Amino acid sequence: MHGSTRRFDKTNPYAIAATAGIAAVLLAVTTPLSAETRYVTDILRLELTTEPGNGSEALQFLTSGAELEILESQRYYARVQTAEGQTGWVKSGYLTDEKPAQARLQELERQRDELATQLGSLQSNLSAQANALTEAQTGLQAAQATSAQSRAELAALREQHDALSMRAERLRYSVPLSWLLGITLATLVGGFIAGLAWLDWRHRMRHGGFRI
Repeated sequence: MHGSTRRFDKTNPYAIAATAGIAAVLLAVTTPLSAETRYVTDILRLELTTEPGNGSEALQFLTSGAELEILESQRYYARVQTAEGQTGWVKSGYLTDEKPAQARLQELERQRDELATQLGSLQSNLSAQANALTEAQTGLQAAQATSAQSRAELAALREQHDALSMRAERLRYSVPLSWLLGITLATLVGGFIAGLAWLDWRHRMRHGGFRI
């Protein structure tokens, strides 16, 4: 028996070639099995059944991300209640404490849409306020221009009033020209009449008191 036992010689070229061949065959066999990668999807339709176990009547199908309230837990099943109030049994292995990635993504997308709507509303309000501010500034400028014109007109009226006041002050103790002309004319007429009367009196005195 001892003579029939042969030890593996690492320096034997035939042994080395055989080992390399076996390794190549094993590599060729195992490589196709590990070449493709698979991922578990989070898109799921989970049955809500009347009783735990296979073969129970399905009440509805729950999609990934559906929120459930745990009412009772067993080893492989859990009795739950949906957000709509439906109760039943589901496989507890498909339940998780955190929302699936797809549900979180949908929630983030909804939040993004809501924020976009709010941003659009804020931008519209800001644009309206900017237009109102522009109109107010325009109105203020027009009011300022009107006020400046009114002040200028008021200053001109005050100057005219001051000039008229000074003229009236100068003419306070003077006689108007029309009065002077009237007095002069009355004096002339009175003097002419008096002269005629005096001449008439002298003429009558010369003729004995008779008017000839």
